[in-house]
Amino acid sequence: MHSPPCDTIGDAYRVEVRIVVWEAQNVLTVPTSALFREGNQWAVYRIVDGRAQRATIGIGHQTGREAEITTGLDVGDRVIVHPGDAHA
Repeated sequence: MHSPPCDTIGDAYRVEVRIVVWEAQNVLTVPTSALFREGNQWAVYRIVDGRAQRATIGIGHQTGREAEITTGLDVGDRVIVHPGDAHA
């Protein structure tokens, strides 16, 4: 089967698309690179008084870059990205 030529689209034709699957305001997020699995739960390391402290968290929606945090962290908490695989 051969498609008929399309005379309305020229060379270097480009379409930019933004698809919003989910959107919300006032959502706490962290980079997905900060997440790691601890058993059946998700966790991060946050900085408390200059030291790393493991925090079990709940996550909601996530993309390849960020995850919505539903429980376990507060606004302003600092997390460690790329924590490694040697958890204490």
